[in-house]
Amino acid sequence: MVNKIDKELFNEINKYIKDRYIDQEMLFFNDDSICALPLEEKCLQVKENSDIHKFLKKRRRISEKDLEQKLENSFSKELLSIIEKRNLKSVDVYRKANIDRKHFSKIKNNPNYKPSKITAIAFALAFELDIDETDDFIGKAGYKLTHSSRFDIIIEYCIENKIYNVIEVNDILYDFGENLIGC
Repeated sequence: MVNKIDKELFNEINKYIKDRYIDQEMLFFNDDSICALPLEEKCLQVKENSDIHKFLKKRRRISEKDLEQKLENSFSKELLSIIEKRNLKSVDVYRKANIDRKHFSKIKNNPNYKPSKITAIAFALAFELDIDETDDFIGKAGYKLTHSSRFDIIIEYCIENKIYNVIEVNDILYDFGENLIGC
């Protein structure tokens, strides 16, 4: 595989992934505990203020009321709302997201359209949303970034490091053997 990013950036992202990756086949979460799966009964208590403890607190299940409030706007309505609020041109947004005009038109004209996770993330990058805004935005389509997906961790890294250009993000994804955005 031909590297599209420099070795230093590759190593930095690789460390970021290793520090955050959670293998769902090996672990499951129960409140503030992590339990190893092959039916072991003992749970390892998570130390308060550890990275995993903070992750668990941030990612706790939201109540039904919170879910209803977050789902008030469909993905399509939220997308168009952000474009309007930021006084952007639709053409600039879908080009920046590396989405073609026909696909954007489908989303725009169907308020119940459910995009793929990659498409939702592409628009989050185009809007240059922070990590919380990205979670809220892609949540409108029923998705969230997880630490059990290398793709998601790479996207999180890019957002935290303000790498929003889809071509640059795709170079990183390519070097890690992940699916590309808008291709």
